[in-house]
Amino acid sequence: MLELGRIQKLIMVKKTDFGVYLAESTESPERVLLPKKQIPAGAKNGDEIEVFLYRDSKDRLIATTKKPYITIDEPAILEVKEITGIGAFLDMGLERDLLLPYHEMKRDTKEHDRIPVKMYVDKSGRLAATQWVKTENDALFRVEEDARHILRLLNERGGKLPVGDRSDAEEIKKECNLSRNAFKKGVGHLLKEGKVEIADNSVVLKGGIINEEIEFKGST
Repeated sequence: MLELGRIQKLIMVKKTDFGVYLAESTESPERVLLPKKQIPAGAKNGDEIEVFLYRDSKDRLIATTKKPYITIDEPAILEVKEITGIGAFLDMGLERDLLLPYHEMKRDTKEHDRIPVKMYVDKSGRLAATQWVKTENDALFRVEEDARHILRLLNERGGKLPVGDRSDAEEIKKECNLSRNAFKKGVGHLLKEGKVEIADNSVVLKGGIINEEIEFKGST
């Protein structure tokens, strides 16, 4: 089965002037085009080629040997390239960008933001991104997403946020655009990672250091 949004090893079954067709086996009727510019040097019929499957600008299933920044199986942090009337387009490392629809956004975003997302196949059969956690196994991903949001705010505000565990829900929502529970879990994760400390009911970057790259020890 050809799987949209996943990296697969497929067999080269037919060569044409504009590329080669790949399939799971030489007998499989389900085939996908790998454009000519993507064909590995010396490839011939019967060879196995590792590719990622997505849809091109004309909505056709297509293969690429380029490695995307994200797949169905692996969430990632992607950069916002453009905000449009239907959502944000994210750079996933391929010729076509990945749409994050407005209804799948957890909070407002702007161009050049780097945001954690998951890839999924929408109802129309296209690849899209979401910031909402769909399964119980993604709980850590959600906490890290909130933790990164808090770190971004700290970076933007000189290393200190005037809210803490004792702040009320409205104050936290106003300062961080997070629920009190999400804020507490995010700050707890940052404390565990040694990135922040609590002082006078405020969250402060540890040592006053502003980290541009946000990475966690437990991230994959």
